[in-house]
Amino acid sequence: MQHIEEQDDPRVIVDRLMGQTCPFCDDRRLESEKHKGSQAVVCEGCGTPIVQL
Repeated sequence: MQHIEEQDDPRVIVDRLMGQTCPFCDDRRLESEKHKGSQAVVCEGCGTPIVQL
């Protein structure tokens, strides 16, 4: 798991997570998309939101 400082810009957080492996299903990548009306980083396979802004 990656530690991200609180002072980081939300766009930096999204950029850091994009393309990483999903920690829940381990075989799919994370992508940026809308989740329940907010920008989020979600797994392309299982749809689990990792970060919601």
